[in-house]
Amino acid sequence: MRYMRSKHIRILVCILAALPVMLLVPGCVNDYDDCPGSKRGDSVKLRFTIVTRTPMDDEAGHTRAADIAGDQIGSPSENYLNLAGRDIRFLLFDGERKLLRDFTPDIDIAPAVGDNGRYISYTVRATIPEPYFERVSEEDTDFYIMVIANGRPHSLNPFGLTVGSTTIEQVADQLTTFTVKTYIVDPETYGRFGWEPSQPGQADGQYIPMAGLQHFTIMKGALDANGLEGFVELSPADGSKNINMLRALAKIEVIDRIGITGNFADAPQPRIYVEKAELFGYCPTGTILPAYGQWTRNGVLETQQVDLPTMASPMRYIPPSADIDAPNWNSVIDLHEDYYAQNERADGCPVFSVYVTEYSLAAIGSQLPPYIRVTVYNPNSPDEESKFYRVSLAYYKDGKVDSDIPFLLRNHIYRYEITSVRSASPDTRSALGSLGNSAEESLGVTVEECAWSH
Repeated sequence: MRYMRSKHIRILVCILAALPVMLLVPGCVNDYDDCPGSKRGDSVKLRFTIVTRTPMDDEAGHTRAADIAGDQIGSPSENYLNLAGRDIRFLLFDGERKLLRDFTPDIDIAPAVGDNGRYISYTVRATIPEPYFERVSEEDTDFYIMVIANGRPHSLNPFGLTVGSTTIEQVADQLTTFTVKTYIVDPETYGRFGWEPSQPGQADGQYIPMAGLQHFTIMKGALDANGLEGFVELSPADGSKNINMLRALAKIEVIDRIGITGNFADAPQPRIYVEKAELFGYCPTGTILPAYGQWTRNGVLETQQVDLPTMASPMRYIPPSADIDAPNWNSVIDLHEDYYAQNERADGCPVFSVYVTEYSLAAIGSQLPPYIRVTVYNPNSPDEESKFYRVSLAYYKDGKVDSDIPFLLRNHIYRYEITSVRSASPDTRSALGSLGNSAEESLGVTVEECAWSH
């Protein structure tokens, strides 16, 4: 797997502050399933940080894979945890990774100020009545916190949890699934739009499913030192002990740069342009958590960027067909015009986007892999016609397919920049070329892959 550097790496220093946005009552803050109980005991007060964005200059190096070169700050909707809709869950595990209990923050979960409305980090305060923490007066005490968010609108299946028995590994190995919705737009033309996250703040909104895990240690005597009202600070300012939320979806972007060498605002007119982009072939069901092996790297058990996809069991794949003019219409998802991503680009070029679950070329076997159909409009042609072009999910070299992409990974963005419509002889035309409409034209394509920041 090769990773390509994003052209636009942004570094943002997150300022953590308490900005209350909701009041949580005791009990479960989700309705995925029943919350496991636990014996009540002396309470421990904990404060920690959840982030959907880890700065590139994080010297701790614990929160990102070393081979991820690029990084992309998510949009407000892509970073949002649905606190208003109580669609978030906290699980506490002991030092042996066995489940202790669900717990509920007792006062607030506050997004950080200074993040330009991106909802990059959240401060959590919780008072937890748990006998396990009585040992802090005698010894250093290890434990883990898992956070699961935004799953309810995606038909998230329930977890099987037993206090004192279920381990983190067993939670991950359940491969608990969710389904990403699609929306039929026009049954006659088979139009089906992909799912888009809601605008932040909607209690009944739909946001990207996420999960995070972090290991913590409370040092011996730390509770006594904090006093009755003090909170144990679990997440230091260097970010080494944040709970990094990993999005359970990947994102595909198609960027229209046909004939554009500088900024979109300076593009020549009239211009050949991308009119539409569609994805044919996808897996409708994903897993909320990555496989356990993807949580563990170099002996560290926490949320990190993944190296391999985690496919649902049983896996479901809706394949396209080879005929680009008559594909399997059940497999189509229209990419939406992503104005936020367009405005974030330095060149301002149009962006078409779609959110998808993870995909594995090996997992689909002999079935036809997914591809993108790009509709290009040419105002200079005699009949001002639109033509279809097939863009493989692949790596490209000099604008041509170099090798098929082996998988789509959660929390990653895959960008396909359409740079030109070029002439080529039928003998040298690449598999990228127009199928059915023109044997003498193909698209110039460049690709970049980046880690969706977490």
